[in-house]
Amino acid sequence: MKRKTTICIFVLLVTITHATNQVKDILVMNGDTLYLYNSPLEQIHNISQKISNAVEKKYKSEVLSSGCWRGFKAKWIVKDSTLYLLEVKQCLTGRNINKIVEQILGKKFKNGLLKADWVNGHFWSGRNFAPIFQLYISIFCNEVKLDLKNGHVYRVEEKNFKPCEYCDKNKIEEFILSHINWSKLPEISNRKIELSAYVENDKEGRIINVKIERSSDSRYDDEFLNAIRLLPCQAVYFNEGTFYDVGQTIELRIDENTKKKYAP
Repeated sequence: MKRKTTICIFVLLVTITHATNQVKDILVMNGDTLYLYNSPLEQIHNISQKISNAVEKKYKSEVLSSGCWRGFKAKWIVKDSTLYLLEVKQCLTGRNINKIVEQILGKKFKNGLLKADWVNGHFWSGRNFAPIFQLYISIFCNEVKLDLKNGHVYRVEEKNFKPCEYCDKNKIEEFILSHINWSKLPEISNRKIELSAYVENDKEGRIINVKIERSSDSRYDDEFLNAIRLLPCQAVYFNEGTFYDVGQTIELRIDENTKKKYAP
């Protein structure tokens, strides 16, 4: 029983570690700074283990981070439609390990650049972090897909988020309070009513699902939900070019002054 428990705990820790949002490689292209969803170095077979072994052998120690499971982070640049590696560092120490990477790849940096001619396929990247929080994934306002063959970038595609004027917390609150039918609500008196709801939208930005998460007085729930459903839109985001429903929690606090301001 004890051994089974240990195994279960180990599996859980590994799962949590991999679920953590991982540090991303940086790509410089056309003056923009992009964040690569996957590292082109990972097309080298067993690259993480090779780097780990070399670092441990040279520096007699290695420190891993749950936010950088592969143990390294890299910086890249696209020049004249060609992908080059600029530098590779250990995540936590920030130590430059270009020399180690040269030994593993059997290639040398020239004038600070190493041609990434082993890289094939497509790579998604993002710029401009979206103003939302996601625990296990980074969401960007703009995505860029690069198609490569032997390190040559032969096609670039962009996918941009669909904005909505009702993304700002204050605007959302103003809209909801203005669309509540106050005549249907009981007297507030000297109380404070606190409500929160989770909202989901479709790929067109239309609200498709709203549910109460927390409520200090259930008699206010229906009007709160009805007003949220009237919101004209929500911002639409993508991950690797595919619609990604980020969802969001909307919170509201209502007191007598709120009612005086918004009730007709």
